[in-house]
Amino acid sequence: MNTKKKKLKKDHSLLIGRKIGSMECIEAIEFGDAVLLIGDKNEQSVFIKSSIETNPLEYHINDQIITRVEYNRAQTLFILHTSQSTYFRNKENQAIPDSENWTDYYLEPFTDTFYRKDNRNYWYDIQGNQLSTPYFINNDILCSLVNKTSKKSLFYKDQKLFTNTNQTLVQVGKVVFNSNLDRITYFGEKITGLGSTRVTFDEKKSVQEVRLGLDKSAFIYEDSFLPFTIFGDEIIEHEGSKHIGNYHFELFKSPKKSYVLCDSFDRILHYEDFPLRVDFDSLKSIGTMDIIKVQGRSTEFYYDLSTHLPFQPFGQNEYILQIDDSPLEINHQLFYNVETSFRKLVYSFSDEEVFKIDKEEILPEKIQLVEGFENHFCYSSINGAKTLCTLSTRETIQLKDTTIKVEKLLTKTNSKLINFQSQHQEHFVMDARFGFDNLKLAQIGEYTIKQTIDSPFSLGDNTFQNVLIETLGGTKQRVINLNNRELALFHLPLDLKADTERSQTSVFAGNDVEHIDLTKEIVIEQKVFYEATFISYLNDRQQIIIQKENGRPLQFDGLGHQNEIVQHFDPTTLDTAYRLGNHRIIGVSTLSEDLKQNQLLFSFHTMTSWIPFYDNYLPIFRRIKDFDNRTSWEYHLLEIHTFTNDKEYIAVEQNPPFRILADKTKAKFKPRIIKRKELLLTSPDDVSALRRFLTNAGHLVVVE
Repeated sequence: MNTKKKKLKKDHSLLIGRKIGSMECIEAIEFGDAVLLIGDKNEQSVFIKSSIETNPLEYHINDQIITRVEYNRAQTLFILHTSQSTYFRNKENQAIPDSENWTDYYLEPFTDTFYRKDNRNYWYDIQGNQLSTPYFINNDILCSLVNKTSKKSLFYKDQKLFTNTNQTLVQVGKVVFNSNLDRITYFGEKITGLGSTRVTFDEKKSVQEVRLGLDKSAFIYEDSFLPFTIFGDEIIEHEGSKHIGNYHFELFKSPKKSYVLCDSFDRILHYEDFPLRVDFDSLKSIGTMDIIKVQGRSTEFYYDLSTHLPFQPFGQNEYILQIDDSPLEINHQLFYNVETSFRKLVYSFSDEEVFKIDKEEILPEKIQLVEGFENHFCYSSINGAKTLCTLSTRETIQLKDTTIKVEKLLTKTNSKLINFQSQHQEHFVMDARFGFDNLKLAQIGEYTIKQTIDSPFSLGDNTFQNVLIETLGGTKQRVINLNNRELALFHLPLDLKADTERSQTSVFAGNDVEHIDLTKEIVIEQKVFYEATFISYLNDRQQIIIQKENGRPLQFDGLGHQNEIVQHFDPTTLDTAYRLGNHRIIGVSTLSEDLKQNQLLFSFHTMTSWIPFYDNYLPIFRRIKDFDNRTSWEYHLLEIHTFTNDKEYIAVEQNPPFRILADKTKAKFKPRIIKRKELLLTSPDDVSALRRFLTNAGHLVVVE
């Protein structure tokens, strides 16, 4: 028994010629614990090696019978096939590492070389080196791993190999093959190479450029390898690709014509057997339709990309030549300015409606929404002339109770007072405060408003506007109040008083405000002021400061309790926050009741020129004097407003708590009055006790 086993292991001679089952064995190949028997009719069976001499038992893998075996000539690799799977074993019948992840393989018959593919579709040689392409040349053998085909020829030796992008074609030398390594021709003509261009729409179908002879180009389908032609024309050039909207266009050229394909090789843009030239910038979506301008045999027109027919909503013989890029939305309808081969009109394609005006008697050639008033007005072109129409009533505008027709709006923003030009080129303003269907000429009593200036603005609870009005004395600037039903001029308040002691009315009360300069907005601690001009009782222009929160001018007590109206802020006191105790002090230029100009300081805290001091008031101040005092005490001097030309001051320290220099008399404090020759001061805190005893150094007193 042992002798037989040794003999079997050596040359398997005991099995040769032996009939096992229905098979007469002519060859036995041992690998590991299994033996492959090959019959005289090329049958194959695999048995357990230890059972072969006594009671041959078939070799199973996972309870499956081996149906076929492949192996290399060196008998180092065995590929075992069952009805359900394939197994890769070495000569010891051990599983090759990682072979369970191999998805395909090829045992090349000429060289007996093994190649395999992983689950990422990459091919590797027997050493595990990844192949850059499924085609390769090994000496004189050309191999295609795509279809697991090999061909042998001396022609392949030392040749370079190229493939197309999709790796369905391979070029070797001046010959092109398919994946079966069958030679490809073009109408029977030899293909000499692959071109650089490949065109596809969705990867399901592609065409590849190929070379014919030395300088000719053509295209073939990658799947069928048939010539790519359009209407029988051979395509020789790819002119480019276009992606516009949701559409993909490819441009091809034959020796005589150009063709445009849309989304598919079967969708060729043509009409009446004529290929269309396409204006790719003209693609428009109208409702559910996508149309694009094309050039046909004799005319331009729009082409429906869904029906592949001319877009002809007005009848078969009326081509659309031009459509505006953007629709005009009018009362929830979309209208387009359209030019056809016969006419111009304004049309809603979704509602199939022509836009008409003036009780549907007139068809405009074109309309244009008015900038700033897109929901209210449009310009209608009729016989080349432009007129203004309302969108709600679709009528030309003639202002109520006048013969004035509006030709053009001059105001660019949506406003209730609108500048316009009449049919006689005159400029007026129309009042739209009561609706765009109830327009009238803007007037203030007998005055006609000729022009609005700037935009409306708010003062207090009212809305105002700078305007020009037409008077007997010519055109004048004024400010008007838009809140009243009847437009009214804006005046200085009628309750302005001349002084604080009596009820005498100010000479400025009721004076016209000429203009409010919105560009001169002044902000002080979140309060807003505007510079303005008004007309005095001498009919001259005077500057004034207007408060945004209430629309009133600033007015403060001057000498003798005579009120003075503020004309300007002192910019120095705006840039630097001067303080007197708890009060921020601001300087202003003022105008008295007799039109004399003056200067005052006021407390921004109390908005008065009188500042409380214990049970009395500090004097009224004219201005702040910053003094280089050349002492250790840093202070400002506030100049007192007097009837004389004498300069008198009080001193205020520059640092918190911003106290004033005062004298104490009978348990009361009075601010120390400093004459011009006494400007060099020392803080009472810095005076020695002896000097304080010998002289009156004064006190630093807090002002609440």
